[in-house]
Order: sequence, then C-alpha cells, then structure tokens
Amino acid sequence: MESGKIPEFPEFTGIELIHKEAIEECFAKAEPEASEFIFAEMFAWRKAAHISVSNLKGFFIFKYDKKGEKFITPPLCSEHITESLKNIFDFYKDKREKILIKPVTDRAMEKAESTGEDFIIEDDRDNYDYVYKAESLAFLRGRKYSKKRNQIKKFNRNYDFEVSELTPENTEKALMFLQEWSAVKQVEKTPHLKAETEAVKTMLENFGKLGIFGVMLYVNGVIKGFTIGAELNSDTAVVLVEKADPEIKGIYQAINSIFAERLSEKYKWINRQQDIGAPGIRRAKMSYYPDHFIIKKKLRRRG
Repeated sequence: MESGKIPEFPEFTGIELIHKEAIEECFAKAEPEASEFIFAEMFAWRKAAHISVSNLKGFFIFKYDKKGEKFITPPLCSEHITESLKNIFDFYKDKREKILIKPVTDRAMEKAESTGEDFIIEDDRDNYDYVYKAESLAFLRGRKYSKKRNQIKKFNRNYDFEVSELTPENTEKALMFLQEWSAVKQVEKTPHLKAETEAVKTMLENFGKLGIFGVMLYVNGVIKGFTIGAELNSDTAVVLVEKADPEIKGIYQAINSIFAERLSEKYKWINRQQDIGAPGIRRAKMSYYPDHFIIKKKLRRRG
C-alpha cells in the first residue's frame, strides 16, 4: 500500500499524521455533531483505543477496540451512506461476526433506518456530549452561576495570575506541568488515567501539526494549568483537555471561563465531551447547565 494512502474497505490501517489532511477534509464536509470526529483526538488516542481507518466508496469509517469493545463509526462524507452502511453489515454477516456501530447520533440514525434493516438500538448515555452556549460558559450570567462566579472571584483575589496562548514554542512548559499533575494523581495506578495522560502528551508533542489551540494559566509566575481545544464544525469548538492544580481553589472555574471567552469570539457552542459514566464528572458537567446533549446510540443488526 502506498505510504499515507487509506486502504479500501474491508482493509484498515492505523491512523497517522500523514492521514490528517484527507480525514479533516472529510470531517469539514460532513460537519459532524459528535466530539469523536476530531482528528487530533483520534490521533492522540490511536494506540490506547486501537483506532484504524478505511475508505468505503470515497468516505472514511473508523474501527476501534476500546476497553474490550470493538466498534465501527457510522459512515461520513458519502452520498451513498445508506448503501454503505448495508455493505458494512453484509461484510461482517458473511464473516459470521457481529459488528457494533457507534456513536450513532439522531442524524446518523435516520440514515441507518433508511436501509430497511432490523436493528437493535441501545442508548449510550455515558457518551452523550454536553453542549453549552459559549457565552454562557464565558460570562456565567444569572443566579444559577452565582457559585461559579464566587469561586472565580476568590481565585482572582487570592492569586496573582496571568494567561498566555498555548503554542508549539511553549508546550514544554505544559508537558512539565502534565508530568507534575500525573505524579500527584498517581496516574500509573489507574489504567484510564494513564492512557489519558499519554493521549494529552501526544497532543502537546504534536501541537503544531494537529491544528489545535489552547491557553496556559500561570499562578505567581508558575504554570498551574492548561486547556486544549479544537474545531468540531463551523459553529462548535470542543474542549479536549483541561488540567489544573487541584490544590488551587477556583482554578478550574477560572480556566474554563477564560478559555470559553476566547472561544466565544468565533464559536456559538462549546462541546465539553462525555462524562464516561463517572458520577463526579457528570455532576461537574451538569453544574454548568448544558444547553443540550448530543444524544448517541449503539446500533447492531438483529440476528
């Protein structure tokens, strides 16, 4: 296979930087809703989630083996999505293998149902994306955000801080902080945290090549937090990473608001991804009052 060429289905190849242009061109045409469809995220998690890509009739599908769950993403960027979905199911039926399709949003569900297949549909609440108005996260107006504003006010009073843009030239500082954060969190003892830390490290090490952006937060001249985002579609940005010193009260609320204010200059919506079923993460995301969710489902062909 030619270097950098994405093979025709049913062959797959692991995602590499050389695939970025083609994949992002596909995503730009599709205007995806789900946060999974960001090249930087896929590239960073490609080893932990065993992500590979295939070309089916001029569009790309992605195969995952994540935490023991094997699945393929629904088709994007094709005028023949219905036919292509059927091709996927038929291929695995002939191999006598069950195949799971996810994440299936409402828009993708309409395409799937038009195949006339009999599906088993499962709700995937743990992977719903939380979507907020960018202005709401930036300015936290109204009574419901009073606790958040108070936490930020205390942070502003108690700490001398400054913000700088995260760039390829200063990612070494963010990498140093990530190492310190990892030691405090003892990520080596938790497989998911370890994989997440490796993914964040990959983003930082390839920052200038991935088309991502972010900010760093300094407290008393020392970096104490950073955040990374990427464009999902023309009116939505996704927060991919948010790390800060947990000992500094109000720092997470502050960096969230600071980054959201910058994003609000270009984007209407901010997608803060999933809660992965963790009660603490779910409470934290709900405390910012999402405007709506990107509802996702899992799809299997019956029989």
